[in-house]
Amino acid sequence: MARKFHERRALRTALASFLSGRNWNVTMEEGFKSEDTVTVPMVSVYFLPNSISELELGRGDAKRNFVRRVQIDCYMEDENRADAITYDIADFVDESTITVTAVGTSTELGYMFVPDTGSISFETVPPAFNEPKVNRWRGVVKATYEVFYD
Repeated sequence: MARKFHERRALRTALASFLSGRNWNVTMEEGFKSEDTVTVPMVSVYFLPNSISELELGRGDAKRNFVRRVQIDCYMEDENRADAITYDIADFVDESTITVTAVGTSTELGYMFVPDTGSISFETVPPAFNEPKVNRWRGVVKATYEVFYD
């Protein structure tokens, strides 16, 4: 389970590079963000809670492969920007294979990708206008990754 940390960091790093290449100037974060810490424009990668789903029988240390449900939140100033970045991130999720490396080293642990485009969902959520501090649009992309370790 501790490998989720490396997976989340690898996904955030790859996504930051992709968004930078598409001229998105956003702050990248990890984990769920409370109302007090969100400033736009910001993108946050969050691994949703789920049960353990191993893709191979056995629990040996040599090779462990997992299914991970991921949510990426995109906090933006207006609806058009939230829509645009959500579509870009959905493209990234659908097309990218991410190398998982141990944080702080260049040691490759495995890789992760989305094998089923049908597992990708995305939407744009309007701001909560009754709370002035929540004056931002949010794009949400969810996908199911398969993670394979060497």
